[in-house]
Amino acid sequence: MKFISSFFLFAYPLQLALHILLGKNKNFRSQFKYEREIFKFKDGGIIAIDWIDEISKPNDKRPILVVTPGLGGDFDTIYVVGTIYQALKQGYCPVIISLRGTSGLKLSNSILWCASSSNDIKEPLEYIYNKYCLNEKKEKVRQIFYFGISFSGNILAHYVGTKSQENTILDGAAAICSPHRIWIVQETFYSNLWGMVEKYMLKKLKALYTQNTEVLRSHVLESLNIDLDKYLKEKNQCDDYNDLTAKLNGYKDKYEYYDKASISRIVENIKVPMFFLNSLDDPVTGYKHIDYETFTSNPYILLGITERGGHVSHFENIITKEMWFPKPALEFFNSFRKDL
Repeated sequence: MKFISSFFLFAYPLQLALHILLGKNKNFRSQFKYEREIFKFKDGGIIAIDWIDEISKPNDKRPILVVTPGLGGDFDTIYVVGTIYQALKQGYCPVIISLRGTSGLKLSNSILWCASSSNDIKEPLEYIYNKYCLNEKKEKVRQIFYFGISFSGNILAHYVGTKSQENTILDGAAAICSPHRIWIVQETFYSNLWGMVEKYMLKKLKALYTQNTEVLRSHVLESLNIDLDKYLKEKNQCDDYNDLTAKLNGYKDKYEYYDKASISRIVENIKVPMFFLNSLDDPVTGYKHIDYETFTSNPYILLGITERGGHVSHFENIITKEMWFPKPALEFFNSFRKDL
């Protein structure tokens, strides 16, 4: 399957411009109705689980497609909407698992995720699997696939990679526009798109901490001896907040985090069919991070590369506004479906 963009969307700045315009279009983002469950982690944290139209019924045999947005994304973020649209067309039952502190929910405790927080996928995924994929005899009667977009693709890869020996849940996984080697992404991060990408990510990261200062303040002070309020006033680079996130998640610093949280470090352990898609003109990750040798050496992995498409955009034309990137991922999943 090959991505062919419209003449009017031949370069990533144009893909990005359409992405931003549609992202601000409330009608486009609200084309689906959602029914929400609130999931509570064993550690007391909460997240949103949003089903399309209604919570899945016992007689619904469609394979479940779990989708998790990227950094700063919500349940109705444009690339999630684009994924849901394609998934419904191909007979899936989509459900969105959001990250902590997103989709309208603030952090309920001081635990914050990072690129390797596999448990933040493990617990809600097991909940969905046990409740909606098993019959009364605890037999699997329904397939389940997982779609991690951008940052959440890293988390998904860590879940699949570190839990592969015990994984009997997922029938397939996909990571879209996720960085293979984070430390390489950071080398060009500040220059990509004249620094606009870094400013956007800084805004998202800083907002996450600012909106949850009350619940994070004492923990940050006690564990790291950092005054969070002062930190938010003085620190104005993504690296500063990546460093803080790293230390809150047990890493020595941002450098250890960039290294050990990268997908390349665990990709050889993946034993579940997984599709990775990256674009060479991705303004967020660039292309030098792509680890062709390591990824293609794993028989469970299919690596897809497009010359164009930008970051989780891949608009085929300006009329239908369809995003192409879910199509190859769903085609990959379809090869493992038992209902086709």
